[in-house]
Amino acid sequence: MLAALAALSLAGAPLPAQQDATGASARISGVVVDSLAAQPLAGALVQLVAADRATQARTVQTSANGAFAFDSVEAGQYLLGFYHPRLDSLGITAPVRQLDVRSGRNVRVPLATPSGATIRTVYCGERARSDTIGVYIGFVRSAGDALPLSRSQVRVQWSEITIGGGGLFRTTPALQAETSEHGGVALCGLPVGGSVLVRAWNGSDSSGFAELEVPASGVLLRDIYVGRAYAEAVREVGADSTMPTATVLRGDGVVRGVVRRPDDEPLPGARVVVLGSGVEDTTSSLGVYGLRALPAGTYTLEVRALGYLPARHPVDIMQRGETVVDQRLEALGTFLDTVKVTAKAVFQSRERREFEMRRRQGFGTFMDEAYIEKRQPFYVADLFRMVPGVRVERGTFGDRVLMRGMGFSESCMPTVFVDGMRVMNLDGDLDAVVNVSAIRLVEVYPRAGIAPSQFQAFEGCGSVVIWTGSRMAIPQRGKR
Repeated sequence: MLAALAALSLAGAPLPAQQDATGASARISGVVVDSLAAQPLAGALVQLVAADRATQARTVQTSANGAFAFDSVEAGQYLLGFYHPRLDSLGITAPVRQLDVRSGRNVRVPLATPSGATIRTVYCGERARSDTIGVYIGFVRSAGDALPLSRSQVRVQWSEITIGGGGLFRTTPALQAETSEHGGVALCGLPVGGSVLVRAWNGSDSSGFAELEVPASGVLLRDIYVGRAYAEAVREVGADSTMPTATVLRGDGVVRGVVRRPDDEPLPGARVVVLGSGVEDTTSSLGVYGLRALPAGTYTLEVRALGYLPARHPVDIMQRGETVVDQRLEALGTFLDTVKVTAKAVFQSRERREFEMRRRQGFGTFMDEAYIEKRQPFYVADLFRMVPGVRVERGTFGDRVLMRGMGFSESCMPTVFVDGMRVMNLDGDLDAVVNVSAIRLVEVYPRAGIAPSQFQAFEGCGSVVIWTGSRMAIPQRGKR
């Protein structure tokens, strides 16, 4: 930072800082603010350099409330700047201020990281000044040594609902780019205030999906770690050898921690899972959990317990050592009013009646609301991991749902129907077709010959039929 300050030209007017008469020498003080987080920036290094003695500098570190101060400053012109790792993660430098310090004056100088609008404009141009256009900024790092990786791929995707002449349409926009030689990447066009899924890969190393929220500033800042993983075929606990296997991911990673109630007491019986890995644990009487043999990289950790709001957040699983994640869950009673749940006469639609008729015929696999709620899927592919005749494998952008082709040697992509209409799906990634939270009924026909005629495309592969809508009964507020 000293070199940067020394190289800055003194052209232009000095900073019109607020000054108060006090004594013979001057004092320079202020607060460094993180504009994106709208809070003080602790631990920043603030440096003061005299313009005529550029090789000499004074450095102080900001306190917990972002404050800094330089005492006994001689009169003259100075350059004032600061450094913090957050600036590196943004790929920018903070502006350097010019000060005209006079004897016997106290100079108060506010310093701040660039605003969200400024950062969006730097990376995305003038169109990003709109508060509806967000940007993802981050580095792809190795889960082995945490170093940035060049020539890595990063994909960000989210769900949108469009209202058109034919009704509601769900789309899955996505952005993808390659990291620079320094391992960084910026993707413009994210929905501000929305939720997105971020995934990265470098060669055979990859991450899982990290579920992230785009903040109101419109700048989503998050590094993604990629690492090794291998696929393993497993059966559900208690299943016999005739039951189908599911493909899960394994590795050398370890995540452990403690789950607590809102009053900080341990919470036993909570379910903790790294989504997409097939590895889960239940907390002990002390609230302790431990997940082992995890794939390395950034994944989403989910914690659930009866009577508490579920929690999801990204976790960086390293190839060596342990990652400690403690979690405090919020009680449902904190957020929910008294409700009376009635499930009578729900989903008695023509589609539901026909679904039940086909299920009674005994061809294919059928999933109703109760089954889907029990599975608690995070991705659409999670519903298909134990379905006979269906294979789930890792693809470039997500898990792919595949079936066996007519020749019994080649895999094929099933024909997909959503609410009775055929939709195009060229790579087997069903998350690109429908949001998992919108699914209420599923029919799976793993061979072309057993699907009803309205759900056949005569292309030599089976069919997946998805019906959307709420899976939950309609709640009614009870009287108090």
